[in-house]
Amino acid sequence: MKSANNFVIASGWMSRIASASARLASTATILLVICVATVIAASAQTYSTIYSFTGKAGIDPFWSPVQGTDGNLYGTTSEGGTTNNGTVFKITPGGKLTTIYSFCPQNQCSDGALPSGLIQATNGNFYGVATFIGYGSIFEITPAGKLTTVYNFCSQPNCADGEYPWGSVLQGMDGNFYGTTHEGGANGAGTVYKVTPSGTLTTLYNFCSQANCTDGKAPYAGVIQDAAGNLYGTTNDGGEYGNGPNCPEYIAGGCGVAYKLSPSGVLTTLYTFCSLANCADGNFPQGPLTLGSDGNLYGTTTEGGAAAQGTAFSLTPNGTLTTLHSFCTEPNCTDGFDPYNLIQATDGNFYGTTSGGNGVNGPGGGIYQISPEGAFTVLYSSSLSSVGSLIQDTNGTLYGASWNGGTQGDGSIFSFSMGLGPFVKTQTSWGKVGASVVILGTNLTDATGVTFNGTAATFKIVSATEIKATVPATATTGTVAVTTQNGTLTTNAPFEVLPVGTYNIQNVELGLYVGVEGKSKADGAPLILWNPDASTDQEWTVSMVGNGVYQIKNVNSKLLVGVLGASMDEGASVVQWQATGSPDQEWQFIPSGSNWLITDLNSGMQMTNGGVSEGAPLIQWPADGMTSQLFTLIPVK
Repeated sequence: MKSANNFVIASGWMSRIASASARLASTATILLVICVATVIAASAQTYSTIYSFTGKAGIDPFWSPVQGTDGNLYGTTSEGGTTNNGTVFKITPGGKLTTIYSFCPQNQCSDGALPSGLIQATNGNFYGVATFIGYGSIFEITPAGKLTTVYNFCSQPNCADGEYPWGSVLQGMDGNFYGTTHEGGANGAGTVYKVTPSGTLTTLYNFCSQANCTDGKAPYAGVIQDAAGNLYGTTNDGGEYGNGPNCPEYIAGGCGVAYKLSPSGVLTTLYTFCSLANCADGNFPQGPLTLGSDGNLYGTTTEGGAAAQGTAFSLTPNGTLTTLHSFCTEPNCTDGFDPYNLIQATDGNFYGTTSGGNGVNGPGGGIYQISPEGAFTVLYSSSLSSVGSLIQDTNGTLYGASWNGGTQGDGSIFSFSMGLGPFVKTQTSWGKVGASVVILGTNLTDATGVTFNGTAATFKIVSATEIKATVPATATTGTVAVTTQNGTLTTNAPFEVLPVGTYNIQNVELGLYVGVEGKSKADGAPLILWNPDASTDQEWTVSMVGNGVYQIKNVNSKLLVGVLGASMDEGASVVQWQATGSPDQEWQFIPSGSNWLITDLNSGMQMTNGGVSEGAPLIQWPADGMTSQLFTLIPVK
C-alpha cells in the first residue's frame, strides 16, 4: 500500500527547490526595473566549476562531497548513472571524476536509490543512506566501489524501525552509526536510530512521543555529537503548541524544533521555532546543526525571519537562540534566500550557501560568510542552486555541490578559494589513549612530528595526504599539530581524548585521590577522598559501554561505582557495588579544560566532593560550577 508513496518525501523536500525557483522568478522580474546593489568580492576569492555533471556520470548532486584519506573527494548524485537512480563518485581536487558506483545496476534495485551524502568511517570505507527504493537503506561502499547494504528500513512490523532516512549518518565515538528517519517509528513521525557496522539497528527515539508533538517530527537532518555523547539535531515539523498561532503551518503540524538527545535516550527540546511573532526567529529547519568552537550550536532555517526567507542562528546548549541573519533583507535580495547549513572554517567564521537570490552574477544562489557575532558578507553569487553544505578541504579551499549548475544544467562540483591556508584534520574527533588516529592533510611526506595538545605522539606517514598516529599515554583534549619542513599544521577543532583506561581520580578542589573507605571490597562501601597512598583502591578502570556512556570499576574490589540505592536525591552517597545493570552505575565524562565533570546517567547530577578535608565523602549534587565537582584523570603507570 505504501509503495505508491515512495516519492512523497522527495516531492516534499524538492518543494523547497520549487519554492526557491518561484521566488527567483519573482525577483528576476523586479530586476528588470530595479538596479541591483553591487557586491564586491575580495581579490583573493576565486570561484571555479571543477566538474559539470551529465548523463551516466550523474545528475543533480544534492550533497557536498567529503574528503577521503587519499586526498580525493567522494560524493553522490541523486539521479543519473547507468539506470538514472544516482551514483557514487570520486573526484580529484583538480576536477578529474570517476564514477565508482551506479545505483540499481541492471534495474535490480535492492541497493536503493537517491543516495545521501557520505562519511568516511574509521575502517576506510564510506557510509550513507539511500532514501528510495522501498523504505530506504544504509549502505557501505569501499573506495573501489563495492557496495554492501547494511540495513533496510521498515524491516519491522508497521515500520517501527523507521522509514525514509535522510541526511548523512554519523559515526559515533563508540564506532556505531547514528542518524534519523523522516517517517516511521512508533508514531509515524520519524526516529533517531543507532546501527552497528554489522547491521543491528536500535531505535533511540520516536518523534511525536510527547503530547501534540512538542518534541518535533519529520526530521530531514541527521545528528551531530558532542564530547559527552549527546546527539543534537533539528526537525522540520512539530512543536506546534510551543509555536502557538505564530506558525503558519500550525494546523499541519508545527514549524520545527532543535533538540538534544542524551546517551540514556532522554530528549530535550532546546528550541521551538516560530516562537516569535511572524516567525521572526525562523521556521522549518532542514539542515543539520554545527557545533561551534565556542560550544554553541549553529544552523539555518529555510523560511521565517524578518523577510520570511530563512535565517542563520546560534543556539546555546541551554536553548537560548540568537538570529544572526535574516535572509533577503538586503536590497533586491542580494544576500540570497533558502539557506542550508553552516560549516566553521579555520578562520573561525561560518560559511554557507543559499539556493536563490539576486547577486552581481545574476539571479541564483550564492556563498556567504557569517561571523559568530552575525557579521554577514556575500562572497559569491551565480545562477547555481547550492543545495548541499560546503566543506573545507585540508588545502584550505572550500568545495560544494550545486544542484543545477554546470555547463549542462545538471549540477556541478565547485571550489571557492578564500586564501585560507592548509591545515590538518583527524578522521574522527575523538579516541582513547593508544588508539590509532588517521590525520588528513596535504604535502605530509616531510612531516617530522605529531603532537596531541602538545604531547608528542608516534606516527607513520602513509602518503602525502595521510598520517597514522597513536594517541600518547598522557595526552589531553586539544588540537593536533603536524610539524613539516614548511611549518606547523594544526586541526581546526579539538581532538577529544576519551577517558578510557586506568587512572587515579584526583579532586581538583582538595587535590586528594578518590578511594574506597577502609579499602573495602564490600558492596555499598562509600567512596572517599584521601591522600595518595599507592593503593589499588585508589585506581579506577574506566570503560566505554555505549555512546558517551562509561562504567567506573575499582581495581581493588572489582566493583562498579554507583549511587546508593540508585537514589535520585541531592547528597546521596556515591558507593561501590556489584554490577546491577542500573543506569546509576553509568556515567558521562564531560570535559572541562584538562579536567572532567563526572555525571551520573540516572540522576543527571555530578560526582561531588562532600567535605573539606581528608576522608571527605563523594556525593551526587546538581551542577554548580565549583571545583569540588572537577576531577583530574591521572594515568596509572
